[in-house]
Amino acid sequence: MSGAERLSPDRYSEWDEFANAHPLSTVFHLSAWNRIARDVYGIESTIVVSRGDDGKIRSGTTAFFAKRPGARYVTSGIFGAYGPILAVEGDSGRSGLRDVLDGVIEYSRERRAKY
Repeated sequence: MSGAERLSPDRYSEWDEFANAHPLSTVFHLSAWNRIARDVYGIESTIVVSRGDDGKIRSGTTAFFAKRPGARYVTSGIFGAYGPILAVEGDSGRSGLRDVLDGVIEYSRERRAKY
C-alpha cells in the first residue's frame, strides 16, 4: 500500500475528530455515514488517511464501493453527497493528498472497479 492507511472501524473516532475540525468537512465525511451506507444500503466503504510525522491524520477521504451491473466503481460519496479529500499541511510541508489518492486507487483496483 502507498503512504496511506485504511482505518479499521475501531479507529474511526480519530477520523471523526479530524473531520469535525476541518473547515471543508460535511456530515457526509463522518464515519456514521459509512455505517449507514453499509448497514442500510449494503454499500462497502472505507476511510483512507495519511499521517504526518507526528502520527496525526493530515489528510483523508471516505471511499464507497458500488457494485452495479457492468459498472463497479469507487466514489467519495453516495446519493449526491460528495466531498473533497480533507487535508492540512503536514510536518514535512506536504499534505499527503497524493498518498490518499494512491490509497483510494489501490482500494479501487483491489475491487476491480472500472471507475
